[in-house]
Amino acid sequence: MNRKIRSLIKELGNECEKEKIPLLCTVSDEGEAISSIQGNFEDVAFCMAIQEQKLIEVLPISVEKVRQSAVSALKEARSDSHQHTFVIENAEDLQDILNRIASGEFDE
Repeated sequence: MNRKIRSLIKELGNECEKEKIPLLCTVSDEGEAISSIQGNFEDVAFCMAIQEQKLIEVLPISVEKVRQSAVSALKEARSDSHQHTFVIENAEDLQDILNRIASGEFDE
């Protein structure tokens, strides 16, 4: 991830903290992620609820399945015990993999 994006995310977090504006932001690029979270429990929960509603609008499968799959994939990546390799060449491949994950095909 380039330095300017990292700097802007940090600056946004600092500015939101200074102005007491809740923030929930994550940016990811090729496996590297940066998150900025500002605000109290209630404010962050509200931001999460708004994001959840937006995700429901844009994702082809349930948010819960996507979240479970993503958390599972992150844990697996961190443990270096990769059990599945996915080759994605087009949007249909991605949709197929997400459907297979959602159906539990890769559950242990």
